Amino acid sequence: MGGWYFMYATLPFGWKTSAYVYDTVGMAATHFIRSSGVPCSRYTDDRHAGQLRLPRACMNQFSNFQLAQMAAFVACSVLVSLGYFIGLKKKCLNAVYLCLVFGVFA
Repeated sequence: MGGWYFMYATLPFGWKTSAYVYDTVGMAATHFIRSSGVPCSRYTDDRHAGQLRLPRACMNQFSNFQLAQMAAFVACSVLVSLGYFIGLKKKCLNAVYLCLVFGVFA
């Protein structure tokens, strides 16, 4: 009766419902980020944020680069406040331009 009780402080690796719990919490975080005006896509443990969406009256006050930086800040602050760790060495937190080229490559 008077024994010890041990509890996990994190999501246990190898528990069969860990993936379900992780995915459910991740979707809730992504939903909150999207509801804050940041277009956000998610694949397992990666997230990609687009430019912050503001009302039209405010859009002309900021450059596309600034809107992208604000979106990254919102996404990172939400995730860190939920207990996520962000691997800064492998993340690109600066806004970048993505150019897609369609055509046939020789």
